[in-house]
Amino acid sequence: TTAYIGLGANTSKHIVTVHSYDLWEARRDYVKKALKYHRMTLETGEDLRPRWEENIDKFRSHSCTILGHKTSIMEVHELPPESRIGLYVDDICNNKTRHDHAMKTFSPYFIPRETMLFLMDWGFHERDNESLKYQYRFMRANRQSFSFIGSPPRSYCGIFLYLGGNLNYIYGKDK
Repeated sequence: TTAYIGLGANTSKHIVTVHSYDLWEARRDYVKKALKYHRMTLETGEDLRPRWEENIDKFRSHSCTILGHKTSIMEVHELPPESRIGLYVDDICNNKTRHDHAMKTFSPYFIPRETMLFLMDWGFHERDNESLKYQYRFMRANRQSFSFIGSPPRSYCGIFLYLGGNLNYIYGKDK
């Protein structure tokens, strides 16, 4: 995902900084998927940051700075005050705890009528797992702040435009 953002940023006339937050640690399920889908051999617990840096380096340029932050998204609590987020891509915050934390952390930097959100797991609400339905419910509860643009075919991604305004958090049990 970061590579595609970098590629797009390099074709833009704007100077941008892309921030990527990840633990970059090969979990057991990553190791299996890497071998099955990419024929790539990883070791459980391997630090994937060097591989990421090597792959992402070709997308860096004078107009696109890409910064990797080796941390849990739950450890990010604020950004520099001058920060502005024009594109927000989320592929990890699909439950109440992570999603609310991410929205409380990043949404103050969203730009009304400009910030696009790509919620990569938004379509998981169609599954039977109740914990995966929170992101969908949150966006529905905040229709005054987000306009649904669409969902690419054969994708769980939901694309939204941030309209502005205060966000309503759904308190209590995640239903």
